[in-house]
Amino acid sequence: MKIALLDMDGTLTPTALGMAMLGSQRATKLINPAAMKDLGRLYQDARSSVTGMYALYEKYAQTLAGLPESAIQELAEEVWQREKVSVYPHTKPLIDTLHLAGYRTLLVSGSPDEIVRLVARDLGVHAGSGTRLVRAEGQYTGHIELAPALPGGKRAVLEEAVQPRAVDWSVAYALGNSWPDIEVLNRAGLSLLFEPHPHIREAAQWFGIRQANRQTVLEQTRELLSTSLTASACDVGGRK
Repeated sequence: MKIALLDMDGTLTPTALGMAMLGSQRATKLINPAAMKDLGRLYQDARSSVTGMYALYEKYAQTLAGLPESAIQELAEEVWQREKVSVYPHTKPLIDTLHLAGYRTLLVSGSPDEIVRLVARDLGVHAGSGTRLVRAEGQYTGHIELAPALPGGKRAVLEEAVQPRAVDWSVAYALGNSWPDIEVLNRAGLSLLFEPHPHIREAAQWFGIRQANRQTVLEQTRELLSTSLTASACDVGGRK
């Protein structure tokens, strides 16, 4: 199976949609202002610290404890309808290119699952998975069920979405821009680090991961896919 793992925030969309949800006017009616301020501070810490990432998601789960799932779903719908017009121009052509090449696309993000699934649906991605909280009787319990942005999280999403043993990692495609993406970028045979944060550029160079920006990502993706297809054809020819 050929899979393509796509990050969302800062890679396909210019904004972090989870933070856009928390910053919306509807959210201020649901979430305590002090908790909102704490989440904003923790988000900045999380950009450069794994410890900060854990603290951010624990706080997020605790902040939503007791809120109805329906309210967060409505919030996600409102924010996505507003933000969808700002999706990067390369996003849809890139997804179409992967589909034409026979890839199963997975949108995996640290943003809330409620909005990630909406984005996947509207962009035509095969499946989407984001941060998922434990629910009981339609309300959030304050605990995390799945957090793709935490160490091992994207691997857990993959194991849930497909049979890992069926994945051909030599031709797997991965696109991301931050620390949580390094694990899959390093494993995938075809990977691009998109406009990375400065603190992970050295890590990307160490692993030999190619870098791209919004002007080059589509061209580089097509180049990677073309090179992979040519190599596969040569392998088949060599076995005749």
